[in-house]
Amino acid sequence: MKTLKYLLPEKLEKILTSDDYYEDGGMIISGLAYQDKDLILTINLYPNSNRQTKQIWVLKIINIAAENFSRSWTTRFSFYSEHFLLYGLTDIHGDLYYNGKAKNPEKLLIDLYKSHLKTYYGDFPFAYGINAAMDIFKLCKDGSGMFARGPKKILEKYQVCLAKHEIQSNFVESSPKPEHKLKLLAFGESYFIGEDFLFTET
Repeated sequence: MKTLKYLLPEKLEKILTSDDYYEDGGMIISGLAYQDKDLILTINLYPNSNRQTKQIWVLKIINIAAENFSRSWTTRFSFYSEHFLLYGLTDIHGDLYYNGKAKNPEKLLIDLYKSHLKTYYGDFPFAYGINAAMDIFKLCKDGSGMFARGPKKILEKYQVCLAKHEIQSNFVESSPKPEHKLKLLAFGESYFIGEDFLFTET
């Protein structure tokens, strides 16, 4: 993952870095609306423990490409130019084929799951891209076929596990890496993917 140092409005940056906010402040999304290709979020910002003191900020996400909204409290924005949540929109896509049987299919399945937790935490579904026509454990026991389909950077994690179990694999590109200007904004349990993020106070 590669974080971005995003230039926030001076007033907002000052609040988010203050001691009062750090100890007792927070923010929550209170509204969401689509406007042509953009997404407009309304954010209630509480600079300190006094919940009667509220600022309202509007975040405009230019050319929204994907989003996952959860109405939960948070204290920080995080911005990324590279992140596994971006891979589906920004990476080379293809198929991962394998040849060879695991001596211990149960251990292969466990290693796939451990790799998933280490790389993606709880933010990404386990077995993303793995051949939906097959049961994942059956894939671990079989000797050849298409193991998974999707972004190359995710399939490479599967290749590492397969190689650990002496199974050969081959990535076959189906679509090139797209030209993009997409970035990710993580907001508590929510995330938003777009070309730019513009903050204004109302």
